[in-house]
Amino acid sequence: MKKITLIFFLVLTCVMLSSCKVKSVTPTPGTVGLQVPTSSQPQSAIAKWEYAYVIAQCQADMGTLDLVCYLPKTNDNTMLSSILSSKANEGWELAGVANTGSGDSATQTFIFKRQQ
Repeated sequence: MKKITLIFFLVLTCVMLSSCKVKSVTPTPGTVGLQVPTSSQPQSAIAKWEYAYVIAQCQADMGTLDLVCYLPKTNDNTMLSSILSSKANEGWELAGVANTGSGDSATQTFIFKRQQ
């Protein structure tokens, strides 16, 4: 019975979403998160970023409910919260995480950015 209810719900959701109309929007400079220099906007007003990354192999630690990360570059084990706190104290903010591999070879690349 649960499977039938779930299938019905999914079909109903698909039908509802397919009946939605796409709103036509004409983008203007700056509306998609990009700043486009114009004659009234000096070049120095555009934010310049620098990036850093940390490559790690992280696994859950059920005792602390944190992730323990092995850092191949320094051959060290540390908590993910320590990595994030350390970078935040240096003025970096987490911009993204890229996951590669799977199983024991899974690797996470933490990408940080800060204004120059």
